[in-house]
Amino acid sequence: MDLGGACFTIGLWFDQPVFPSVLLAVGDVLVAGGGRYEGDVTVGPSDAVFAGGYDIRGYRSLDSRVVEGTMAGTVEGTVYGLRLRLPGAVGPASVGFATTPAAVPAQEHPVEIDMAADMLLFCLDDLDRKDRKQAKARERALLRRMKAVCAALDPAYAVVRVESGDPSPAPAVLAAGTEGLGSSAFVSHRLATRPALVAPIAALALLCKTQDWGTGTQYEWGPARADRERGALIAADRAVSLAVGRLLATR
Repeated sequence: MDLGGACFTIGLWFDQPVFPSVLLAVGDVLVAGGGRYEGDVTVGPSDAVFAGGYDIRGYRSLDSRVVEGTMAGTVEGTVYGLRLRLPGAVGPASVGFATTPAAVPAQEHPVEIDMAADMLLFCLDDLDRKDRKQAKARERALLRRMKAVCAALDPAYAVVRVESGDPSPAPAVLAAGTEGLGSSAFVSHRLATRPALVAPIAALALLCKTQDWGTGTQYEWGPARADRERGALIAADRAVSLAVGRLLATR
């Protein structure tokens, strides 16, 4: 979906099935927080194997009013994309599957929520007082959506990307060491208590601002610490990312 500018992307990896549709489940959480479905919902065959959304054959579009409010399981096939409008400082959003290096089934794709984020591309120091206030309000609103989805659906992990050309990483990408979870990540308590993650998670937590979101913890690099201790943060993030990736890639 073209949001008409820069995107703030929340990437989610679900290591447990979410029925009847993971994208509808994410959409329903966002609607419960004040959003509304709008436009079309893309539905396709449940057995599709694809790298990107345009590879899916036999997909069709349904009016969101047909999908919204229907009983669970009554939409035939798998939902591959939907649009919403979120309240306040957020605006239009889309939910879909991230692109993967190879063609795989839907359950092996990260889920992505794309939201408009134009002001977040600027250093806050470069903005005047009014724009700085608006940028901070938008960032808080975006992170509230991330928290709501993580608390309700308990993904294994979640990441944030602002105008990144790279798709949200699947476990195999983390395990290969080519990408990390990044500066605003969520890790489920289910993973954080596994022996391979206890020490790396503890080291990362010492360097980050942490928030317990019920099902897991968010790890945020503070701006001052990110400048002062960037090397240590990158190393700690890489250690956690490798452990998370290896744990999930071998399931």
